[in-house]
Amino acid sequence: MAALTTHQAARLLGVSLPTVVNWIKQGRLEAYKTPGGHRRIPEHALKAFCEEFDIPGANQPKHETDSKNEPVLLLSSYELDFAELIQDFMRIRTTIPIEIAQSALGCGVALERAQAGVLLIDQLHSNVEPLEAKTAAPPGFSIVILAETSEEATRLKGEGFYKILSRPLVLQELLTALDVALEGFAA
Repeated sequence: MAALTTHQAARLLGVSLPTVVNWIKQGRLEAYKTPGGHRRIPEHALKAFCEEFDIPGANQPKHETDSKNEPVLLLSSYELDFAELIQDFMRIRTTIPIEIAQSALGCGVALERAQAGVLLIDQLHSNVEPLEAKTAAPPGFSIVILAETSEEATRLKGEGFYKILSRPLVLQELLTALDVALEGFAA
């Protein structure tokens, strides 16, 4: 079961951390505590909360352009250091807006907002299932998978993904795959 921290939920909802904690204490937002005492919010609960209180798209951070006609490079990874590294490298390689989705919910919201682009799924650090993402992504999306293992890469071959790479990661190979996938969207 995928879950978010209270900090992640606050950022997605565009509210303060104490507000999220108060909603949990009031029973308005479902959450549980880890053995270490940290609150976690199941993604399905956050989605239900957003629907119940008519919060559109959970105020997911918007990419540089809000136009649905603009392509986007979407990086799905909860390992923020890795995602920001790829984002930094790609910012000097393309003018296409780049967005990081740290959860399956965030990835789904971003896919709903955009009509076209490239989705990179970092399988080791993402709770986004590649085959589900392929079904959910609009037809204008190319999906690049960074598989957790070579066995997983083999399992995904033939499923219609744009490119499947496996670990160990060769950074230049990943950047080149993203460059090529983005070529069709260059202005």
